Amino acid sequence: MIYDFYINKDIKDRFRILSDDKLIYSGYKEGNSTSFFDAFIGSSFDKGSNFVFYDENEDVVMKVERIFYDNNKKYVINSKNVNFTLESDMSNTIKYDNDKVIDISDFKHINVLDFGNIELNKKGFSIYEKFTLDVKDEKYTFVVIAVALFIWDVYIKERLGFIK
Repeated sequence: MIYDFYINKDIKDRFRILSDDKLIYSGYKEGNSTSFFDAFIGSSFDKGSNFVFYDENEDVVMKVERIFYDNNKKYVINSKNVNFTLESDMSNTIKYDNDKVIDISDFKHINVLDFGNIELNKKGFSIYEKFTLDVKDEKYTFVVIAVALFIWDVYIKERLGFIK
């Protein structure tokens, strides 16, 4: 299944996911972002803003909890069918549930294990980021969506993955 994933970075990180020009999921970042220095571990901690995905009936289908300690970035993903984590230490890999590794050395074309592929289609200076998601098995749709969101939120938004 092919999906187009649009993120509007100027309006509360709103996003839309379409298939054949039909809206499948929508959502946005919600909550207040908080950041503070944790003296016990000696690093900054950022938690509060989370991503919420809705279906066409406006029912919540997936929540993404963001837990960021300095360079250690973690997503906890909860949806109807799957619960998993994504983690990265800002290297060129993302760990999926602590045992599988996704290589992101090429930000433009990313192979998400055996689940699907992500292609970034950024063109020029636009308020939108656009990903094309090619999901091989529907049960892994949320995994591929979460990886695309993670790459945007952690790497591209922070200017670590420059796309030409």
